[in-house]
Amino acid sequence: MTIFKLKTSDAKIFDAYKKGQNILKIDHLIQYEDEIYIGAPVLLLFGGDGTPWVNGLYAIAEIHSKPLELGYESAARGQYYKLEIEVVLRLERVFEKSDFIRYPESFDSGVAPSTKGERNQALGIIDDDGSSKTIASICRALLDSQPNYEAKLREIFGKQIIDYSLNNSIVYEPVQNVQDEAEKSQEQQSDFMNRQIICFGAPGTGKSFLLQQVAKEFEKQDYININLEKRKKQFDEYIRELQANGVINEKKANEYIESLNNEGPFSRKIIELNEIIQIKKELTLRKNDESKKSEYWFIKRYLDCMMQESSFVRHVERVTFHPHYTYAQFVGSYKPVQDSDDKSQIRYEFVPGPFMRVYKRAKRDPKHNFLLVIEEINRANTAAVFGDTFQLLDRKKGVSEYPVATSEDIKQYLKINGVFNSEELRIPSNMYICATMNSADQGVFPMDTAFKRRWEFEYIGIDENEDGIANYEIPLQKKQDGTHEWVKWNDLRHSINDKLTEMKINEDKLLGPYFISEEKLKLVEGKKEENADEFVKSFKSKVLMYLFEDAAKMHHGDLFDENAIGRLRFSDICKKFDEIGKGIFKF
Repeated sequence: MTIFKLKTSDAKIFDAYKKGQNILKIDHLIQYEDEIYIGAPVLLLFGGDGTPWVNGLYAIAEIHSKPLELGYESAARGQYYKLEIEVVLRLERVFEKSDFIRYPESFDSGVAPSTKGERNQALGIIDDDGSSKTIASICRALLDSQPNYEAKLREIFGKQIIDYSLNNSIVYEPVQNVQDEAEKSQEQQSDFMNRQIICFGAPGTGKSFLLQQVAKEFEKQDYININLEKRKKQFDEYIRELQANGVINEKKANEYIESLNNEGPFSRKIIELNEIIQIKKELTLRKNDESKKSEYWFIKRYLDCMMQESSFVRHVERVTFHPHYTYAQFVGSYKPVQDSDDKSQIRYEFVPGPFMRVYKRAKRDPKHNFLLVIEEINRANTAAVFGDTFQLLDRKKGVSEYPVATSEDIKQYLKINGVFNSEELRIPSNMYICATMNSADQGVFPMDTAFKRRWEFEYIGIDENEDGIANYEIPLQKKQDGTHEWVKWNDLRHSINDKLTEMKINEDKLLGPYFISEEKLKLVEGKKEENADEFVKSFKSKVLMYLFEDAAKMHHGDLFDENAIGRLRFSDICKKFDEIGKGIFKF
């Protein structure tokens, strides 16, 4: 059985495919006309430089007709023929080259990573010599992701190939172990928090800091964060394997290992994009040098594995709401963008917002968790910003219970980016949304009950995170000798909060531990007199202004000591603070 692979960058063919057409006509073919027969399997790839879709394997098709129009003799003279194929299996997501890193038998098929350079022709043959292992490896990658493909793959490729695929060790184990570890870590964290939660509390209680810590848990699942020592050990194993097989000698092996330890091209910086570009340049030189072909093969394999481990996918996206924030910014809309080919031209395309970007990543990669962080969620009109996606917030076992129909622009965007089951939107279970809010802030929008009941709320108590700042001391008024009086920030904060509580001020108006940022507190850590004046100035503009303008706005005489200050004007309070420090307060 001859198995073909067909790669095209023709936008018309891609458009016909994504519209659901199963019979596709491929033009400008110039080779393999004699080998074509009706019913032959075809691996259908869409790809090319500058294409607006994700490059990769989209479907499996079959030859639908004999070559059309021009014959073999015309093709041999540089002319072309046409071919019709019929799509028989649409993959639920795009399989990119990186999806095949764990399956080395699939390398050089034109579908998976290549160690020998890719053929340029649109139509290629995955030849009979060893094709069963190659196709079996490709099928194994598909089956590991979607086991429900098995029956259809048996029908297309036959029992022998699929049995070999399932019953033989054709998965690259070192990378498999790394991926298993990442997946295990992801499974352990998958239920460590609610999928939709709003953290609220008084200003300075550490709401954003808490979500930052949550975000770090999501980022840990990325292959970028695999322990450096494990990467070094894996690299050492690759080198020794190459040495044992006589590809490189001991001296060369030691040079490679030394380069790793000396921050060379195989160091931890391999995960950085500029380092990968440099290595690719080196690979090009080695590829064209016959004496270094084996080294080229090894470095390419190692680079592919590192690229797989250090995927540059963002697992966390952060956005801050404000009064003018809109649905078009949050979900997405058509916008003018600069043309990639002609910078002087403007074209229109769907530009996704943070919600749709995280949604796309979560749908394409169900084995990992993704987090959308919304700061100050009630500073925008949430009903207007969420729009119809509001309905998706009702979840059952993590998945939206009630889907919404997908608009045409979003549908096309998702299909181009490899999410084909996009007729309706459902938030997947691996997409988390966390937000912060402070209902006591001025100028915020009220949230209705229907919106709030779809979220879990976690209140951050006024003293919940105070241990981190318990020992910081701050300067107050200057003494006669030019030095300042120093008090513990936490003690002063407690005294102010106790007085506000006595005045019947709500807890969400009190001062949290980090109302003064830790950065500011560290400015005077260890009673640094040289920074004291700057800190006092900041304290007046931050703490005193908040108390005067907001927390005790209607109760100046209850919080501030009028007998000590005189007139309760803000300028007078600040002036007196320089003289008597905490004496301005009535406690």
